[in-house]
Amino acid sequence: MAGRFKPRSGMRPNLRSWIRTAGVTIVTASALAGTPVQLAQSGRPASSSLPAPGSLFVLDGGNLSGVGAPGITEFAPGASGTAASTATTSSTAGLYAPMAMAPDPSQNGDVWVANFKSASGSIAEFSAGQLAGGGNAAPIAQILPDSASSLNQPDGLAFDARGDLWVANSTNNGLYCNAGSIIEYTAAQLAQLSATNDSPTPAVTIQVYGGSTCPSNTISDPWGMAFDSSGDLWVASKTTGLVAEYTPAQLAQSGAPSPALMITSNGGSLEQPTGLAFDPAGNLWIANTPSFTTPNSGWLVEYTTAQLAQLSATNDSPTPAITISSDGSGGIGAPDGISFDSGGNLWVANYTGSNGNGSVAEFTHGQLAVSGSPTPATLIAANATGSNLSGPAGLVITPPPPGYWLVASDGGIFSFGDANFYGSTGGMTLNKPIVGMAATPDGKGYWLVASDGGIFSFGDANFYGSMGGTVLNKPIVGMAATPDGKGYWLVASDGGIFSFGDANFYGSMGGTVLNKPIVGMAATPDGKGYWLVASDGGIFSFGDANFYGSMGGTVLNKPIVGMETAPYGEGYWLVASDGGIFSFGDANFYGSTGGMTLNKPIVGMAATPDGKGYWLVASDGGIFSFGDANFYGSMGGTVLNKPIVGMARLSGVL
Repeated sequence: MAGRFKPRSGMRPNLRSWIRTAGVTIVTASALAGTPVQLAQSGRPASSSLPAPGSLFVLDGGNLSGVGAPGITEFAPGASGTAASTATTSSTAGLYAPMAMAPDPSQNGDVWVANFKSASGSIAEFSAGQLAGGGNAAPIAQILPDSASSLNQPDGLAFDARGDLWVANSTNNGLYCNAGSIIEYTAAQLAQLSATNDSPTPAVTIQVYGGSTCPSNTISDPWGMAFDSSGDLWVASKTTGLVAEYTPAQLAQSGAPSPALMITSNGGSLEQPTGLAFDPAGNLWIANTPSFTTPNSGWLVEYTTAQLAQLSATNDSPTPAITISSDGSGGIGAPDGISFDSGGNLWVANYTGSNGNGSVAEFTHGQLAVSGSPTPATLIAANATGSNLSGPAGLVITPPPPGYWLVASDGGIFSFGDANFYGSTGGMTLNKPIVGMAATPDGKGYWLVASDGGIFSFGDANFYGSMGGTVLNKPIVGMAATPDGKGYWLVASDGGIFSFGDANFYGSMGGTVLNKPIVGMAATPDGKGYWLVASDGGIFSFGDANFYGSMGGTVLNKPIVGMETAPYGEGYWLVASDGGIFSFGDANFYGSTGGMTLNKPIVGMAATPDGKGYWLVASDGGIFSFGDANFYGSMGGTVLNKPIVGMARLSGVL
């Protein structure tokens, strides 16, 4: 079976949703791709209050010993632990020892919650409006056990690419081997839920091992779940300390199939695994929780896509590529839910048990690059009474909205998708034409740059300076913003760099004889470096920007006109005026217009936040989408006052 696993760079599920794991959310803007799953046929009320992009919702189980009240707490983007709204729902209203939470795949802002202890268990749905309003709220829909008691202490949820809901039933909280199960409710069944239809029979039931003892390499007490990009379901077996994979074929019908693959412990690397999450690059992260009552006792491990691809019956105990343990601050206490935001940062819900000392911690992508005990970049701790975050069990992070802007040489702005219009220079008399643009991190503003270095700021984009009025050796051809939006760089065709705000200068090609002029630039994700690209495809790297290859010295059909960096800064794309794409590092190729007859030449590109796709834009405003990049509209076929010269997409930074 070695090599059967398909890394996430392959085909994406056709689901406009957040990819959800049990007690775990993998939040990627790429998961917004595809046709929305419609779950509104039942006439259940639609949500009118959508959360802000980047909002963090924490499911508080209240812990199993009854300390603290169960609830769902919202933390506003960048609020550093300040609760924007707390929806504390009593057990009679739909929450009783909840252990997992999943966002509704229709992306309407609703969430689904697995109640571990409610008779035999239950699943409850709460609307975005209820989450925003706070207070006690009865669920707008729920699933109760059917006559066969199909629900039995559920502690894991995951939506598949069709919008079907999968539930992990642990049965006995991992205290001993038990007849746990994994069950499926289809999107159609969810759509028909009502007060008189709340106990549907699962469409599929996968039985796992049940017995008085726990033989090795068996599934017992299924907990966290996560779907990979191939539609395979990965399940954490808490009692037996392993992670198992089931293929779509195995999930197509009820039964008791043996897992297709397993990951077992290597020298204690896995012990009572709970939460699972795939990062944006397709690597599998596993939370280990030997004790729910002992703070700082858990750890996280990573298995890379390469390791997953090599799993087999005789190779099921690889050494984790990365191990992250606690630094003693509570950032990794008793981890249950783990969640990646679209920036590749990992959030951890620590359910530390009966002492009411729960927490939520964030670890940056950079902190996850090496094994160790890093101090959390963000730590949200329980309050003094333990009534808030007394037992965090699951996380949901709202993704950045999809959309993009196009800019014309007169500064005209054309907005598509959820990208809002904040102003333009269209209709103004400019000293020199606009040559590029950059968006602010929160997508609520943008800068335009002219060939004389003039800067025009709109929305929440602040002005930090310009080269307007200064005599330049060569014209400006592009710009890039710093990660926090508090600065930017301008680049001239001779490779000269001009830094403003908190954008540091790391070097330039100014004063160096170039084979061809510079046509664009891109900054590294941490803002500590940048690349310049010339029209012959030559790449010039500065600061912490690594060189991954170039087209310099290669005969091109058409000149390079722009570049885009991969999400982690470990690769980049170059685009030519005929739409040819050249990929380097971990930037994958998803298609191009090279070889096609275009009405007008390509002038720029933008990548999706997770790097699993990109858009190309032509000078007539035509848009070409590849990979998980959705098409939200274009100006193709519309008469423009001036040609399009560039584009920017809504940021994936949360």
